[in-house]
Amino acid sequence: KECILTLFGNPYALNLFNLAHFSSIIVGYEPFPVIVECAMDALLGRSIFEGQLPVSIHEYPAQSGITPIPEQNKFANALTHDIDVLVEKAIKDTIIPGCQIMAIHDGKVIFDKCYGYLTYEKKIPVTSNTLYDIASLTKVTATTLAVMKLYDEKKLKLSDKVSLYLPYLAKTNKANITLAELLTHTSGLVPFIPFYQSIANKGIWDEQYLSSTPSETFTVEVAKDCWLHADYKTKIHQSIADSKMGDKKYRYSDLNFLLLQEIIETITKETLDQYITKHFYKPLDLKHLCFNPLTNNFTLQDIAPTEKDDLFRKQLVCGYVHDQTAAIMGGVCGNAGLFANAHDLAVIFQMLSQDGAYQDIRYLSKSTVSYFKKPYSINSCKRRGLGFDVPDNEGQNILPKTASPHTYGHTGFTGTVVWCDPKKDLIYIFLSNRIYPSTTPNKLANSKLRLKVQEVFYKYIDE
Repeated sequence: KECILTLFGNPYALNLFNLAHFSSIIVGYEPFPVIVECAMDALLGRSIFEGQLPVSIHEYPAQSGITPIPEQNKFANALTHDIDVLVEKAIKDTIIPGCQIMAIHDGKVIFDKCYGYLTYEKKIPVTSNTLYDIASLTKVTATTLAVMKLYDEKKLKLSDKVSLYLPYLAKTNKANITLAELLTHTSGLVPFIPFYQSIANKGIWDEQYLSSTPSETFTVEVAKDCWLHADYKTKIHQSIADSKMGDKKYRYSDLNFLLLQEIIETITKETLDQYITKHFYKPLDLKHLCFNPLTNNFTLQDIAPTEKDDLFRKQLVCGYVHDQTAAIMGGVCGNAGLFANAHDLAVIFQMLSQDGAYQDIRYLSKSTVSYFKKPYSINSCKRRGLGFDVPDNEGQNILPKTASPHTYGHTGFTGTVVWCDPKKDLIYIFLSNRIYPSTTPNKLANSKLRLKVQEVFYKYIDE
C-alpha cells in the first residue's frame, strides 16, 4: 500500500523515520486543529499543497517541497482579481453581505475564497466554515440523491404512481402522477401553497396551531420560541390532496419534492435526513452539510442569517430554515432545509461528476448518475433532468454562452447556485444570503452576479 507520512511537529523528527517507506510526506509543524483541518482539506482535494522545508532532512535539502508553477500563479492572480472586483462591488452595493465561491476544474480546486460578512453590520466575517441556508439546492443535494439511491437498488421505478406509496392520494386527481413527473416538475401540481398563512395571518398567530413554548401537543420547532401543533402536518397532506391540478407541462413546484420526501420516507422507514446522512453525508465525512444545524453542534455565529420575518416567525431567521413550508415541516423537507458550506457541496458534486464514485468508494452506479443528470424528455419538456436543472436545453440565459449543453445543477432562493459542466470538467459553487434582511428587492438576480462570476471561470479555462 502507498502510504503518506503526516508530521504535525518539529521537522527534524523526520530524521527518525525511514522515508523510503512513504510515497509522500506532509509537514504541518504544529498539532493545532486548524493545521490538521488544512492538511485534510488538501488531502481531499479541497485546496492545494504549497510550501518548502526550512531545514535539510535526510536527502531533502532546505527549500525542498512544492513550488507553484509561475504561470499558474499568474493565472490564479488574474482570476482572483477579476472575481474580487465583481464581488467587492456587489457587497458595496448591498447586493449581498458576503459569500463563499468555489470552483473545481479537472478535479482540482482552482478557486476557493470567502468574501464579506454574515450581515451588513460587519461583525462576523464569512469563513470557509460558515454555513448557508442553501434553499432549493436541497432538492438535488438530498431528495434527488435519495431517489437515485433507491432507484439504484430497484426499490422504486420512475413510472411508479404516487398513490402506490401515498394512499391518501389514491382517490384524488393526483393518484396517477408518476415519480418521473415529480422529479421533472411536469406533474401539473400548483407551484406553491402558502401553508403558513393559515396559521399566521398578517403576523397574528392562530393559537390553535402556534405557541411560544413547547408542550405535549406543540412539538414541532419552527423557529426560536415558535412551536407548531403536531397535528398540523395532516393539514399539509390534505391541502395537497385538495389542490387544483394544471396541465402536465413544466411548472416548477415545491409540492413535487414534498411528495418525493414522503415517498422516500415510506420506502425507507427513515426520515429524509436520517437516510441521506447514513448513505452519503457520513461516509463522505461531510461535517458542514446538515438539516437543523442548531441541533448539530453549530452556533448562531457559524450560520449566515436570512430574513427578518415580521409576518410568520417574528424574528431574524438564523439557524432555522428560511423556507416557510420547510420550517413547518420541522426543518427537514424535500424542497428545502439543508445548510452547507461550499467545501462539502463540492464533495457531493465531485462525486456526481465522477459518475457516483469518490475516493475509490462507489455511492451510486455510473448508469444511474448518467441517467438522472441528463435532459429527460417528458410532457413536451426538456428543461429538466431527473431532479436537476439543465437550463441550456431550452435557451435559458442563466448560464455562460460557452457552457456546454450538458451542464446540470440548481439554484436556490436564498442566493445560492451549483453548476456542473462535464464537458469543461468545471464545478462552480456560489453561496450567499442575499435575502438578508429582506427577500425583496432581488438585487442578486437583477445584478446577474452569479452568472458574471461563472463567466470569469469560463474565460480563464477556455484561454
